[in-house]
Amino acid sequence: MTKLRLVQLPVPPPAAFAATGNVPLAAGCLGVAARVHGLEKRLQIDVLEPAATDALGDTLLADRIARDEPELVGFSLYLWNSERSLHLAREVKRRSPRTRVLIGGPEVGPDNPFILRQGGADVAVTGEAEDTFARVISALLDGASPAGIPGVAVRGPLGFSAFGPQPAASFPLADYPSPYLEGLVPVERQRSTYVETVRGCRSHCTFCFYPRSSGVLRTLDVELRRFGSRASQQLPNQPESAPLEQQPGNISLRTLHETPFTHRVHNIGPGIFDVLDVELLQRPEHASTGAAGPVAGENPSARVYKWKILPGAVTPMHTHDRPYLIVAAVGFNLRMTAPDGQSTTHEIKAGDFHWVTTKVTHSLANEGTGEGQIIEIELK
Repeated sequence: MTKLRLVQLPVPPPAAFAATGNVPLAAGCLGVAARVHGLEKRLQIDVLEPAATDALGDTLLADRIARDEPELVGFSLYLWNSERSLHLAREVKRRSPRTRVLIGGPEVGPDNPFILRQGGADVAVTGEAEDTFARVISALLDGASPAGIPGVAVRGPLGFSAFGPQPAASFPLADYPSPYLEGLVPVERQRSTYVETVRGCRSHCTFCFYPRSSGVLRTLDVELRRFGSRASQQLPNQPESAPLEQQPGNISLRTLHETPFTHRVHNIGPGIFDVLDVELLQRPEHASTGAAGPVAGENPSARVYKWKILPGAVTPMHTHDRPYLIVAAVGFNLRMTAPDGQSTTHEIKAGDFHWVTTKVTHSLANEGTGEGQIIEIELK
C-alpha cells in the first residue's frame, strides 16, 4: 500500500509556546481530506507526531521522515518553517530518491518565487487544499501527472510550471471532520488544542494570506458534545483485540453461568470513553410477559430499550412492569410524563443513571436543543 507521510514543523525555539503550540492541524486536515475522498483504501496515512518534530534535530528528523521510504511526503509551509522544511525535503529525497515531495501552505504560491526556486519539492499546491490535495494524490496513485489541476504546479526540467487557475475556496467546512476526532492529531494535556471555526476574510490586507485564499467568510457551527471513541478489549492471557469504533449508546449483553468474565478495556481514541457495567445478581421468580417498547438487545436476564429522542420529540407511552435502570447516553433536558398528564423535567448529563424498583408508565420527551439518548435496562 502507498505510504503518505504528512509533516508540519514547529516554530523554532525560543519563541513563546514553541513546543506546546506545535499542533499539526493542517497536516491532519489533509489526512482527513484523503479519507473523505475515498483514498484511505489505497493509502497508509501517517501524520508525523509532534513529539518527533519538537525534539529531533535535522539529521534524525530526516531519518525519521524517510524511514521505510514512503512514496509520498507532504510538508505544510509557514513563515517560520519554510526554509527548514525545504532543507528536510532535500535530505529526505537524498535518503529516499523515489519519494515524491509535495508542499503547500500559506507560503506556497505564484507570488513567492523564493520558495519555488528551492529544490526538494516535486509538486506545489496553493490555497486551501482539502479538495485539491485529494485530486493530486489520486492522480499520483494512478500514475498520472497532477499538472493542470487548479492551484497546482509541477516541477519540470526548468523548474516549477505555472499554477493552474484556481477559483476561491468555497466548500463547506463541515464537509471534512475534525482531525482530532479522526485520530490523526492527538489531544494532549501539555499541548494546545486548536478548533477551527472560520476561514476566509472580507478584508483585503495585502500582507495577509487569508483574503488571498478566499474572500468569502465561511463559518463552522460548533456543537460541544460527548463524542464516540475507539476502544479495544483484552481477556486474560490473550492478545488485545483490534480497536472498534464506539459511539454513545452502544450496548453489549453477556450471559454468565458458573465462569466469571474478566477483561479490561483500552481507550485508544482521543475522547473520553465511559463504560457502564451493569451486573444483574438475581432474576425475578416469574418471567416477564411482554416488552415495554422496541427491544435493542436482550439476554435471559434483561431487555434493553434504546430511545433516541430528537429536540421536541416524545416517545410513545410505555409501561415498565419490572425494575429497570435508566441511563443517559447523551445528556439533554428530559421530561417524563405520566398517563394523568403530570410531568417532571430533569437536566441529565451523559453517564447519569437511576435505578427504579416500582411499576412505571410514562413517556419521554426531549426539551433540549440537541438529540438525546436514553437507555433502559429492564429485568425480564
